[in-house]
Amino acid sequence: MRTPHIIGFVVLLAAAAVGGWFVGRGDAPPAPEPAASTAEYKPAADPLDWRARFEYEDRLPEFVEPEAGPRAPTNAVFGLEIGKSSLDEVTAWTKKRGFICGDTSVRALMARYRDKKVAEIEAAKAAGDADGASGASWLYRSSDREKNPQVRLTCERVELARIGDRERPEGVMGRLLFIFDSAKLPLRRVVVQRRHTEDDHGPVRAAFAQAEEALTGRLGEPATVKAALPGEGEAFAMMRPYRRHWQFSDLEAKVSALRLKNGVTLYEEVGVPWPVHSDAPARPAAGEP
Repeated sequence: MRTPHIIGFVVLLAAAAVGGWFVGRGDAPPAPEPAASTAEYKPAADPLDWRARFEYEDRLPEFVEPEAGPRAPTNAVFGLEIGKSSLDEVTAWTKKRGFICGDTSVRALMARYRDKKVAEIEAAKAAGDADGASGASWLYRSSDREKNPQVRLTCERVELARIGDRERPEGVMGRLLFIFDSAKLPLRRVVVQRRHTEDDHGPVRAAFAQAEEALTGRLGEPATVKAALPGEGEAFAMMRPYRRHWQFSDLEAKVSALRLKNGVTLYEEVGVPWPVHSDAPARPAAGEP
């Protein structure tokens, strides 16, 4: 059985799925893919009960303290707090609004693939297929990518007006992403994404301006302004990045838009700069009481 090749292929698929949500500097780049290795496991009666036997090895990056410089005037976003809100608190926040969310990290995607493999083995056993029923040892193979305990709580098809942070057009759908360095560490980054596919770019231009105004009201003028927004009746230029960036030692925020052939995608982000400790905005600066 070509187990290492299968593992590598699955991990690449998982990484590709996660890559679609790779945004900003608040996300750790994936580690190089190593050769597959056998994970440690606890004794269990059923070899297919991988969740009872599999032990993850958490490998966190080397985080640093914020550099000297101004701190953000606030870490609040959507009624949550960057650097303080826990995974449980964020999950409760999403459920209260009726959002359907799930973890899309590499570790979570591989766990779902293992569950699928177990179902295939059990079905093969029931059908008397000896070849299809083999492969339980594959369930305990792992790669260095799975040692990253990051949680990426992704909410699909969210009606953005239900976020409740400010007035947003009714019926406009998008995605929400909440990034945690691990389930035990506080919220590092929040991302809102929406895609505009209509020929009239007026609505997405208005949404960009509203997001910029909201962040300016909370954080002051942006440190970086890249590209003026198109005028009334004009379209976003193809492949031209439009960006507003607020930068502090413990927090950053961005509004950006990019037009590709499938439409204009608008991003709103607030998070802790990488690789600063994710709880930095909730702690006093060095030398402060």
